[in-house]
Amino acid sequence: MNIGKIGKIIISSNLKKQIDYYHKKIQGKEWSGVLFYKQIKGDFDKLSDLEFVATNIFLMDIGSGTYTNFENDGDVIDAFNKIGDDGLESLMGFCHSHHNMKAWFSNTDLEELKDNAPNYNFFVSLIVNTLEEYVCKIVIPSETTSTHEHIIRDFNGKLKKVKQELKETILIEGDLEVVIENKTTVPEWVENRIKEIEDKKEKARISKQKTTNHLTEGYAEDYWGRSTKWNSWSDYKEPEITRFSNNNSFKPDTKGKLFNEFLKCLLYLDVNPPVDASIADVLITIEEMNDTDWKIYSEAIAFNLDIMYDNIFKNTDISFEYVFNELVEFINEQKATERMLSLLEVIDSDYVDLIEDEL
Repeated sequence: MNIGKIGKIIISSNLKKQIDYYHKKIQGKEWSGVLFYKQIKGDFDKLSDLEFVATNIFLMDIGSGTYTNFENDGDVIDAFNKIGDDGLESLMGFCHSHHNMKAWFSNTDLEELKDNAPNYNFFVSLIVNTLEEYVCKIVIPSETTSTHEHIIRDFNGKLKKVKQELKETILIEGDLEVVIENKTTVPEWVENRIKEIEDKKEKARISKQKTTNHLTEGYAEDYWGRSTKWNSWSDYKEPEITRFSNNNSFKPDTKGKLFNEFLKCLLYLDVNPPVDASIADVLITIEEMNDTDWKIYSEAIAFNLDIMYDNIFKNTDISFEYVFNELVEFINEQKATERMLSLLEVIDSDYVDLIEDEL
């Protein structure tokens, strides 16, 4: 039962430094650990205006690009020795990173949260990423009692009223606003300057395209149907050279190149995938994933599709509809395995509304 926002959690300067350090050292992988925090304000009787401060994280696992998990063991005892008295006075929760992906609670994250909650008076889970888009939830086990009145017939056929008392545990789920202590901010004009420069360069690029017939960067000058390959993928077609009959010159179709870059980022779930990344290797890995990893991976693909689109196509006039249709075509060209068809269903169900909005 989700009751919405019921308070906030403050990320101390000390914890922020630890999170930033792990993001810098553990790039492109999810990591997780024990979160140490304290309650400093709020009334549980009303379940409102709760306030916590998180002070430390004790790293327990370095996982893959889409998954991390751990079980509490003897290492946690060592955490108290290292953190000191502050750790002894703290409550313990869970923290894990989505590195450069969106910070959100997937179905798997929610299930783990609810599995852990019954072991505590209440349980806090914090998800972080490199963009400082932190999200946090608190789950509180609640014992409820209900009385049910039943109308039954006895062996003589007479109606009888029977009362039955049922007890069950309900998990109350609430959201905590995340506040970063002493967060560094800059004047608004500093933030706006980035977009101003990007817009200026985009206008210059469009203007240049209208006044020159030079080839786009990345293609061989001997361009008569023999454009240079831009990556090592062997299972996706290079874009064709497009002929413009009005001036008898040629220009490359850059959409294909950009889509390949987009596909690489998406399937690797990384805005900066390895230079030697192979799409064929990813497809093999997808088929070899166990059901748990596949569930997490497919959810992450759907959830981060728009991030990858913005990363590659932000400063172009290439529509999301084009990218979506190319992605569907690519998946259909692969072997019709259950995993590929499932991935297509996930993407289609999540993005049909977005495409309609764009139109």
